[in-house]
Amino acid sequence: MLEGTEYGIQVRAKCDVEGLYSDWTEVSTFSTTCLPVEAYYFESFEFENAISPCWTKIVETDNTITNIYPVEEFAVNYNGVDRTVYPVTGNQFIKFANNFDNSTDPSDNLLLVSREILDINSDKRVRIHLISRQGTTSLLYNRSSLHIGTMSDPNDSSTFNLVQTITPEEMNEYKAYEVDVVDWKEHTIYFNNYTGNDSYIAIKHGDEFVGSEFFVDDFKFEAIPECTEPLYPIVLDERYDAVDVSWEAYENSNPIGWEIEYGFSGFETGNGTIITSNDSSFTTIPSLLEDTEYDFYIRANCGSAFSNWSVKQTFKTKCGGFEVGYQESFENHPTGFIEHCWTGLLPQVGSSYWDEIAQIRVYDNSAIYTPDALTGEHAIWFLNESNHSLNDAISEETILVSPRLVDLNNYKKENIILDDPISSVYASPTEVIVGTMTDPDDYTTFTPYFTITNAAENEDTWTQYEIDLSNYYFKDEYIGIRQASINERQVILFDDFEYSENSCIIPTDLEATQSDSGEITLAWQDNNTQQAPQNWEIEYGPIDFNIGEGTVVQANSNPFVFDGLSTFTNYEYRVRAYCSAEDGYSDWSVPYAFSMTCESAPFYEDFDSYNASDQNSSNGIPNFCWTRNDRSVSD
Repeated sequence: MLEGTEYGIQVRAKCDVEGLYSDWTEVSTFSTTCLPVEAYYFESFEFENAISPCWTKIVETDNTITNIYPVEEFAVNYNGVDRTVYPVTGNQFIKFANNFDNSTDPSDNLLLVSREILDINSDKRVRIHLISRQGTTSLLYNRSSLHIGTMSDPNDSSTFNLVQTITPEEMNEYKAYEVDVVDWKEHTIYFNNYTGNDSYIAIKHGDEFVGSEFFVDDFKFEAIPECTEPLYPIVLDERYDAVDVSWEAYENSNPIGWEIEYGFSGFETGNGTIITSNDSSFTTIPSLLEDTEYDFYIRANCGSAFSNWSVKQTFKTKCGGFEVGYQESFENHPTGFIEHCWTGLLPQVGSSYWDEIAQIRVYDNSAIYTPDALTGEHAIWFLNESNHSLNDAISEETILVSPRLVDLNNYKKENIILDDPISSVYASPTEVIVGTMTDPDDYTTFTPYFTITNAAENEDTWTQYEIDLSNYYFKDEYIGIRQASINERQVILFDDFEYSENSCIIPTDLEATQSDSGEITLAWQDNNTQQAPQNWEIEYGPIDFNIGEGTVVQANSNPFVFDGLSTFTNYEYRVRAYCSAEDGYSDWSVPYAFSMTCESAPFYEDFDSYNASDQNSSNGIPNFCWTRNDRSVSD
């Protein structure tokens, strides 16, 4: 029979061997007893779609929807994928349902109370698995606490005595946009300061804010071991070949060090790699494989013995990166998300609505009001959401980040295909900024390099942009793409990224200085740092002349001087490097404009070529090289 359960019984007499029976008696009832327990006690809430009859729930509220009950799983669909909570063990866990509670009312009493426990004292601890969730459409995350305490009467909420509060910041929160299966976090509550004599342990919903819900599983009541295991291991920083981790320790423990065992995801302790540490606040796990999932555990070295291993923690190293020749068309990325070493960097402002909105994501050709990808079925959808609570700052923090690009330098270039698919009533894509980053997770490391200013001219058309890195001299390893704040609420699509190499580099930073009458000195920055060019070609002509329609001269030096230019004439010029017969010419530089002005001395001036009436115009006398001094001079 099940303990704590009411049963009914009836009896009838068998009168002979022929099968003659009396009538049944009336039903008599009895209940089995819930026997008290002592440490070690474990409860996984597996009582056939109900809370164990030896546990008590207290729900004191005017809200009929607020309740405490077991569930087999919980899921919310996000972008077509279920984000699911499964039991830690067994088939059920407990849900504190509080979706529609009114935050203006007094706090409700929602308590889940254990069976009677005989040995609650300062040598014990409780461990529970917990997930929080903001259950309403509020723009905020969970702001309610969970309280662990003791009670003398499991049916009287006023007998609750607090032992420890688990704050919202300490919890794992259900966030629908992050992972397919939501992870539990095990919390350890030490009773080392407990001085009471209660016989029940209670889990109480703090109910400080509307809509907060909790999932609870695997309650453990046990003695505090002499050597306590580390608590709450976390990953501080993930790199492609190492990670930094930390953990907490029980306040009354005094280990002389710790051991960290790590291995590929799913390994069993004893089969991994062990490193030692003397610092719980910061330890590096080195020599890892790129783009690989790992597990790790930590245990304390107490001198005479080791603790049990901590709970498992997981991480995935970043991609080691790609060399020249890397191409990405986003075909292997799941719809609604970005993976495979790319990052959609989004601002986190503590708002479940804004943090979960997919401003950068992969879409497929079934999306409505969106053109098909340039190649294949998938492309990137990038929204500059100016209605965001960060306003203009949203543009700085919303960045599409490439994988690590090995040997990124001024001999490289990248190609992206861009489309503006939506003729927005708010704006056209005035500026798309391409830059570099040292850290793909930190928007503050973004350095602008090149700004696309004509995206609006190519609405509803896939357009290729080549970003030449000839003038790039930083040590960043990632390419970042973001929209300028002036784009306002604008969607831009990206497809077909390519990382390639230049063999002959474009000159940059052109200059022009008039050195004599009709003579000009031209200078530029040559970016061929590996081997100097054999020479350069200069093409010059009137402003806005087309390439191939100007005058070409060969320059064997930088700076380069030539003459024969007309006075009072506007020109522009371009330069390209000739590196070798094998590498050929670089592309032409951007044009640089200059003007030829007055002749240098000696010269003759009779002033007959000027119109005297022009001296009264707002622009003065055209091409007049003299300066007039109108100040009065006294004798």
